[in-house]
Amino acid sequence: MPEFSIEDGHIQPDQDTKSNKNGVRRPNINDQIFWESLENLAKCRDLLSIEEESFINNLGNKFKYIR
Repeated sequence: MPEFSIEDGHIQPDQDTKSNKNGVRRPNINDQIFWESLENLAKCRDLLSIEEESFINNLGNKFKYIR
C-alpha cells in the first residue's frame, strides 16, 4: 500500500502488506522457507565448509547485478 496511507492514518504500519517481507506483497510458504533458510545460513556461517561458503558466494555473485 502506498506510504501516504500509513502517514494519513488510513492503515497502521503493521497492516502494510510489504512490511518486513523483502518487498514481496503476498509471500507464500516457499518465500518464508527461503528467507528462514537464508537466516539460518547467516547465523551459522562459521560452521560452513569452505566449499559451501564458496558456493553461496558464487551464487550470490551470479545474481548480483540483476536487481
